[in-house]
Amino acid sequence: MNIYEETKMIMRKYNLDFKKKFGQNFLTSEEILEEVISKAKISKDDIILEIGPGIGTLTSKLLETGAEVISVEVDLELIQPLKDRFFMYDNFTIISADILKVDIYTEILRILKEKKKYLGNRKIKVVANIPYYITTPIIFKLLENRNIVSEIYIMVQKEVAERICAKIGTKESSSITYMVSYYTEYLWNIYVDKTKFMPSPKVDSKVIALKFREKPYPEVKNEELYFEIIRSAFLHRRKTFLNSISASNKIDKKIISSVMEELGIDLRIRAEKITDEMYADIVDKYLEKRR
Repeated sequence: MNIYEETKMIMRKYNLDFKKKFGQNFLTSEEILEEVISKAKISKDDIILEIGPGIGTLTSKLLETGAEVISVEVDLELIQPLKDRFFMYDNFTIISADILKVDIYTEILRILKEKKKYLGNRKIKVVANIPYYITTPIIFKLLENRNIVSEIYIMVQKEVAERICAKIGTKESSSITYMVSYYTEYLWNIYVDKTKFMPSPKVDSKVIALKFREKPYPEVKNEELYFEIIRSAFLHRRKTFLNSISASNKIDKKIISSVMEELGIDLRIRAEKITDEMYADIVDKYLEKRR
């Protein structure tokens, strides 16, 4: 039985409907699943946090590797089908919760302790197939958990993937490009046509792979200010960088203007033309002048 038929069978068996509020579109491509597992190099030594298992299509592939799989599902109606399907796997745990409300570090340690398994000096890998409307909050939550997460493999809308993985300093880049790049390195992506899902969404997707850096890049004296300047700079893309940041009550435009002149940066430059190193220089000089 192929994945498409298997999905239909499970949906009928449990009288399930695809819920728009959870953005449910289940992947039905064996080739894509195998490619994700292969490229991510999932092994029995890994601890996987799976966000949004759905009916368990990718979950089954993860479990077959022997990895410890901890899946978080927000849809209550999918919990029993997942328990029924994977009851024979002692390397499977299902958590019924909204991932945005889960204390990832605490939950991982609790589950491992209950199973008499330990994290040690290992970090977890995250595999996520999530509603596209909460992509950004989930990515930021994972960035906040960089002390326990080593790699992220996440299915996102194609256009969002291209923004996240855009080259810094190009017109395709956005604030999320800089924020994600600060903590992680982009590894690879897999294109997923919309016809590979049930039901088919209106947009194509990509699985993107991100690996956390040993230390953030570029080096900056104040991360909070670095992100505040970048966020403010991209609020009004058609405006110049200087005019965009004027909307922030946390940034002194006069000092920024002076810093840019000192660094030899064109006052008419737009946010996306400024590299991450240039933003770091602006922040460091700004801090010096603000004293």
